[in-house]
Amino acid sequence: MKKSIILAVLVLLCAFAAFAEETATATVLQNEMNLWVEKSEGMMEWAKINLNAGETIDAYISGSDEKNNPVALTKRSSWKNAKEGQTLLFTKVRYNEQDYYAISNRIALGLKPAIVLENAATYTSKNFADIRKKGVPEGTVIAVDITDKTSGVYTLVKMAYYDEKAYVKREGYIMSSKISTTKDDISAYKLLKQAEKEPDEARKSAILNSITQLSISSKMNEMVKNQSEEAEKLKDLTPWGITDLPNQGLNYRFGIIDCKGKDRDHSPYDIDSLEYVNLRSLPGLDGEVICKLQLARGTLKKMTNETVTIDGVTEHWYYFDSGRIDEETGETEHGWVFGAYVREFYVDGDPW
Repeated sequence: MKKSIILAVLVLLCAFAAFAEETATATVLQNEMNLWVEKSEGMMEWAKINLNAGETIDAYISGSDEKNNPVALTKRSSWKNAKEGQTLLFTKVRYNEQDYYAISNRIALGLKPAIVLENAATYTSKNFADIRKKGVPEGTVIAVDITDKTSGVYTLVKMAYYDEKAYVKREGYIMSSKISTTKDDISAYKLLKQAEKEPDEARKSAILNSITQLSISSKMNEMVKNQSEEAEKLKDLTPWGITDLPNQGLNYRFGIIDCKGKDRDHSPYDIDSLEYVNLRSLPGLDGEVICKLQLARGTLKKMTNETVTIDGVTEHWYYFDSGRIDEETGETEHGWVFGAYVREFYVDGDPW
């Protein structure tokens, strides 16, 4: 009889042990998320390991909820250097065959990595009427459950992401057309951002070329193509030499002035046209005209080091950004303008 009881207890203990070891995949939401180890009961210490948003780890589970979703194995604990009485909820995880803990709201259990390919609205439910004020910016790594979605032309899928500014995990729904769940798209976007910051043109080109070796979506391919075109434009700027202009502050901006109306006596004659001023894709009259403006306020962001003389007027070319969007084309009004058309004016007290 005793042997039977002991055997039954051992079977139960083995069953509990096996269940306790059960795990589910979780997606890391926070950039440079810390992993922790328990140094003593109720006290965590940083394990000197960081994971990037979009990586996946195994999280231990304690069971499942009424919808059969996994429930994480958690414990509330303080941590080294925390204020007295300060605690957080930690989830037990496994990484590189070792057990650690992660702060529970920095991971998404049972959801897969995805990346937001363009600024997107978020929703509190599967109803488009339940839109949140706060959206998710392009490039944010999120986690999604593509099985939890709406039907129809526009599909909402369940998602979670970590708000780096508010230090909270936000959950809800997002349009599936705004995201990509392919691993190569996530890698490609990170490389794309790296290319944008790379000052060396040869290295920038090499990074962009490396993306072509990945199997990326049509949306990501379009983004890479646009970046490659911008890189080619920068090569065309090399002969001019370009200087970034400092932030001009709030006291004044720069405006493009044509030769018409009250400003006729204050601006040079219009070389491009008597009706409008051309903004070009590149400095020089060979640059493609991408926008036509009259009397527009905005900011000068760049200037050519070299000057050029056009019809007797010697000036630099400036990169002008009006900060406005053309209602007809939907394009932002920005481009290169000959310095003869630019005049500094004050925001306050200027009747223009």
